[in-house]
Amino acid sequence: MKAQLHKTERIHALDSLRAIMMLLGIVIHSAIAYFVTDIGFYFT
Repeated sequence: MKAQLHKTERIHALDSLRAIMMLLGIVIHSAIAYFVTDIGFYFT
């Protein structure tokens, strides 16, 4: 007896959201190098 795979529809908006969030993560993490204030808790 073969198990049937259900084909689900891909939600392309989630792919776009994931790409945007990954780029935003890169921007935020690269901005850490330019912080003027002391963020000592981050580097401990």
